[in-house]
Amino acid sequence: MWHIVGMGYVFVTLMFSLAQPNLPRMLIYLVFLTVLPTAFAFWVAMVRIRNKRMKAARRPADKSLPE
Repeated sequence: MWHIVGMGYVFVTLMFSLAQPNLPRMLIYLVFLTVLPTAFAFWVAMVRIRNKRMKAARRPADKSLPE
């Protein structure tokens, strides 16, 4: 579900930046509205996946200890 929202966001901001009248303005909109937020969203998703994997890897080790 979130990938559809992400693709829609990238499409809309990309089209918005391409509609700008001059190249410097287009590049500013492209970088600040499309590239940076998308990179941040991917970074957040990767950190969450990494943390889930690390937590799952720690759980069996914790359960093997006697209580």
